[in-house]
Amino acid sequence: TGEAFFDVTPDNNQLFMVRTGDLDVKVYGTKFNIKSYPEENIIQTTLIEGSLTVQPVKGEGKNDPLLVKPNETVMYYKTSSSMVGQKKNEFAGPDDASNLQELKPGELQVISQVNTLPITSWKDDRWVFIGESLQELAVKLERRYNVRISFQDEGLKNYRFTGTLKEETFEQVLKILQISAPILYSIQDDNVTFKVNKAAQTDYDKKISNPD
Repeated sequence: TGEAFFDVTPDNNQLFMVRTGDLDVKVYGTKFNIKSYPEENIIQTTLIEGSLTVQPVKGEGKNDPLLVKPNETVMYYKTSSSMVGQKKNEFAGPDDASNLQELKPGELQVISQVNTLPITSWKDDRWVFIGESLQELAVKLERRYNVRISFQDEGLKNYRFTGTLKEETFEQVLKILQISAPILYSIQDDNVTFKVNKAAQTDYDKKISNPD
């Protein structure tokens, strides 16, 4: 439960397996990242190097283990969900990353040639994110800094960010976001609220729509 990065040394006498409750990942000597949060519909497995298989323990694909290649991400859905075009920015891969189709519960979908850096950098000093919406980024900030984030203005969730953070405190991250986009924030204990900076929003939207 949660997210982990594994670096497993091959062992001919013993099989290493990760079980999420919905998915079995059998490892044959490899580096990979797996994300499985109970509040999220997706279980995501990304192979960096080596070899592994992924097999649902229930649903449509439970009898069909899938061999995963390096720089591939496997998406597993706990319930039916349409993912057309939603993950291209996260994976920053080829055009086929925007062709994800609706999946039935237990089905697997493979995304090839993904940029693994933003997927695995959460564990490193340099945290990289590419094309992350503020809504997606807020979830990661909550987990990284143990806070709760809410939005007073829903439109802010669609702003996207690309960048690298290195050992910044949470308040430093908030100040960076405020400089980068028309965002105001308030903090009470561990609760943070984002709202629109209306004075800066018009100029910001003009620059985004007309970058030249």
